[in-house]
Amino acid sequence: MNNFYLYVFLFVLFFNCTPHKAPAQWNPDAGVIPSYTWTAGITTSSGGNGAEVNDHNDQTCWQSAAPLPYGFISKPNQNILHGLGAAGNYASSGSSNHQNATDANLGNSASVTGSGYVWFELLLNAPSPLISLSLKCSVNEPINIFAHHPNGDSTFIATWNSTDNFSWKRFNMNLSDVSSIKLSSATGFQIFEIAAIATPLTEFITLDFGQTKTIQWIESRHWAGGKASATKALGSLDKINWFQIAELDPNALRTVTTYLSQPVNTSYLKIEHTLIDVDYAKVFVWEVNAWNGYGPFGQMPAPTKSSYPVSEIIGINGIWGWGHDMYSGNIAPGKGPDKFNKIATHARNFHNMHWDITNPNITPDYSRMATSGTQALSWLNWDKEYKAWKDAGLKVTASILFTEKSMPHSIWNNPYSAGYNYGYSFARHFGPTNGNGLVETFEAGNEPWDYPASFYNEVVKGMVQGVKDGDPAMKVFTCALQSAFPHTESANGGNYMGARLPNQIAPLIDGLNVHHYSYANDVNGKRIGVHPEHIQSSVRALLNDLRFRDVNLPGKKIYVTEWGWDSEGAGEDCTHTECVSELEQAVYAVRGAMLFIRLGVDRLTWYFYSNGGGGLYSRSGLVGSSATNFSEKQSFRSFQAMMDKIENKYFLDVYQENDDAWVYRFGDANGKTTHLVAWKPVNGNDTSTTIVQLNIQHFADSVWQIAGHSPTGEPAQELTSFDEATKTLTLKVSAIPIIAKVLPDSLYGIVPDTTVSIFPVPASENYNVHYFPNPTSDGFNVSYHLEKESAVELSIFNSKGELVSQPLNKTLQQGDHLLKISGNDFSAGIYYCIFKAMNHLNQIAFTSKEKLVVVK
Repeated sequence: MNNFYLYVFLFVLFFNCTPHKAPAQWNPDAGVIPSYTWTAGITTSSGGNGAEVNDHNDQTCWQSAAPLPYGFISKPNQNILHGLGAAGNYASSGSSNHQNATDANLGNSASVTGSGYVWFELLLNAPSPLISLSLKCSVNEPINIFAHHPNGDSTFIATWNSTDNFSWKRFNMNLSDVSSIKLSSATGFQIFEIAAIATPLTEFITLDFGQTKTIQWIESRHWAGGKASATKALGSLDKINWFQIAELDPNALRTVTTYLSQPVNTSYLKIEHTLIDVDYAKVFVWEVNAWNGYGPFGQMPAPTKSSYPVSEIIGINGIWGWGHDMYSGNIAPGKGPDKFNKIATHARNFHNMHWDITNPNITPDYSRMATSGTQALSWLNWDKEYKAWKDAGLKVTASILFTEKSMPHSIWNNPYSAGYNYGYSFARHFGPTNGNGLVETFEAGNEPWDYPASFYNEVVKGMVQGVKDGDPAMKVFTCALQSAFPHTESANGGNYMGARLPNQIAPLIDGLNVHHYSYANDVNGKRIGVHPEHIQSSVRALLNDLRFRDVNLPGKKIYVTEWGWDSEGAGEDCTHTECVSELEQAVYAVRGAMLFIRLGVDRLTWYFYSNGGGGLYSRSGLVGSSATNFSEKQSFRSFQAMMDKIENKYFLDVYQENDDAWVYRFGDANGKTTHLVAWKPVNGNDTSTTIVQLNIQHFADSVWQIAGHSPTGEPAQELTSFDEATKTLTLKVSAIPIIAKVLPDSLYGIVPDTTVSIFPVPASENYNVHYFPNPTSDGFNVSYHLEKESAVELSIFNSKGELVSQPLNKTLQQGDHLLKISGNDFSAGIYYCIFKAMNHLNQIAFTSKEKLVVVK
C-alpha cells in the first residue's frame, strides 16, 4: 500500500469513526413556503380518494363517481325528489309502499292503484327549476308525466309506454318553477324510482384550511376530459355560503397557476366541475396548492450592496473546445474562450467523469495526461484545455458530470471512498495552491438527480472532503439543488436541497450551487418562457435558496451556475414552448442579471455559450451554433453593452421596484452613485412606456438603451430630463433597459457643450473664452480676453464631479491671454472646464462652462 492509499485509508477510518459537528440549528426545510393545502382537511362530493389532492404527487388523483345515469339518485343535493315519498310529500289515487318511489333503490317499487284515472304526485318543498327527470316504471297502459307550477299551470314532460317498462329513462327539459311532478294513467302502475335534477350536476373536492387564509395564488391540476361545461375555484368562510374565486379551464390537463387580481380571504377552497348531461362522466383533480400573493417563493428580501463589481459576477457555461472540435489552445484568436472574455470573467465546463476514468472505483492520475492522456481517453489533456481558458482571462469552474447513465450507482464499490479519491486527486493536480492553479472551483456533480439521495450523499461527502484535503484553497460546491419543493424528491431521484445536502459537509462547502430558468405555466398549463420579474417566474425559487442559505449556511456564497432563455436568432429558429424572441432574450439577459445581482448572487453563469442541436436549451446560446460560424445574437451584444457601461460598478440599492418600473442604483466600491439601470417589468416585446420621476439629487449625463443592437448600447438621451428647481430626474422607461450615467445635481450646470454666460455682464466689461482643440488627443489651449484687470480661475472636473486640476487661479491684466495645458495629466474621458472672472467689485462677472473630451 503506497502512502497515498494509506492516507486515504486512515482518513476514511477517522472520518467514519469520529463524530462531525453539524451546524447548530440545521433545518432541511428552511427554504420551503408551505402551501395552505398541505395540512387541509378534505371532503369530496363522491369518490373515496380525496386525500390524493394534497399527497404532493401529481400522478395520483381524486376521481369522482359518475352521477349519471344512476349515481345522483341517492344524493339529496343532486336529486330534488330523493326521500319525498318517505317524508309524506306525495298524493295519489291510491298507493302502497310509496316510499319506494324515491328511496334510490331501483329494485323495489311503489304500487299506484285506482280505476279510470290513476295518478301519483310528488310535492316539492319549494318551487324549483327542473332540467331532467329520470324514471323506472312498469305499466299496462301509457302514463303521462306533467310538471305542475305554482300558478296552477302544468307542462307536459313525456309519455311512458309499456315498451319502456323496467328501463331507466331520462327526459330533459328546461323549466324554471316546478312545484310538483304528477304521473297519471287509465290503469294502475308501478314506480320503481323517480328522480329529478334541478340544476346542472357538479362534482367537487373541498379543502378545509382550519382557519381563514388570505390566498392569491392557486395551483391546480384538474381535468374533466370534455365532460364538464365549467370548472371553478370557490371560497367560503362557513362552508355554507360560497363565492367564486376564479374560473378554470375544465380541460387543462397540466398544472395551472391562477393568480388573482386581488387577494381573497377564505377558510375553504373548493374545486368544482359542472358536468354536461352525459352518462358515466367522471372528473378529476390531481393536486391543489394555495398561497398568498408571493406564492411558493415568498417575499423579496431587502436589497444588499453587492460585494463584487458586475464583471466579477458574470460568467458563461462553455465546453471542451467551445464547439471547434479541437483544444481551446488551438482555436484561432478571438474565438472560443477569447471571444467570451468580452462578457465574462469566469467559465464553467462540464467535466465528464467518464472522460477521466472508466469506472468510479479507479483513482485518476492526472500527472500522466501530457504523455498518455487520461485512463479513459488516451488523447485527453485537461491541462492544455484549461490553460487556454485561463490565458483568456477566465477563472475556471469544473462541474464534474456523472449520472446513473454514465456511472450507474450499482458499480460504485464504496461511494464515499470513490468520491474522496476523485476529489483529492483532482484538487492536488488542478488546485490553486497544491496544484497547477488551472481550476478555481469544483462542483461535485452537475445534475446527478437520477441517483437515490442516500447514494449521492455518500459520494458528495467523499468528494468535498477529498477536494479540501487535496487543496483547501479550491472552492467546492455540491451539485445544483433547489430548496423550494421538497416533494419533488422520490426514492429513486430528485434535487431537493433538504435531502441531498448533508449537514455534515456544511463546514466544507463554500456555498450553494443552483440553477434557475424563468418559466411559468400559461392558462392551459403549458410551460412558457417569461420575463424575470414575472410574479410566477420560476427564477423566484432563488428566494427559497437564499432563506435556506441564511439559516443553514450563513455568510456562504450562492452561485447561479445556469440561467438563461432560449430564443431565435443568428439565422436559427426556436420552436418549443419555452422560446422567447431574440429581442426578449437580449433584454432579459440584462434585466435578469440585474435581478440576480440585486438578490446578492455571488456568481451568475449564463447557459449556454452557443446554440446546440435541438430541443429545450438548444437555443439558449449567446451566439448561433457552429452551423452559423457562431454568429452573435443580440444577447451577446447586450451583455457587451452592459459591461461597457457598468462592468466595474457595484449594485448599491433599489430606488423603485413596482409594476411601473424597476430602477437600481450602481456605483463605486465606496458607495458613490454613478449609474442607474431602469426598465419596465413587462415582456420584452411590449412597446408601452412609463414615465418615472425620481427625487434623487442626480441628473443623467448620458443614457443608453441596451437592446443588443450595439456592443456599447444605443444612445438615448431623449429618455431623460432633469428639473433643477425640484431636483427631479425624469426617466422614460420601457421593456428595454436603460443605463444612465449620473452626476450630482451640483454639476448640472456644467452639461452644455457650448460656452454660455449665465451671469449678466456690465457693458463696460467684456469677457470671452475659447477652448481648442476639442476633442483632443494631446493637450489643449484656453484663450481668453479680459477687458480690464480681473481675477480669473479655471477649474477642471472629471465626470464624477471630482476636481482634478486648477491650472489657473490669479489676477491678470487687461488683454488677450493664452493658457497651454498638457494632455499628460489627463486620461481618456470627459471633463468639465469652468472659467470664472471677477469684476472690480469682486463679483462673478463671467462664467464659461465647457465639456471637454479627451481621446487617447
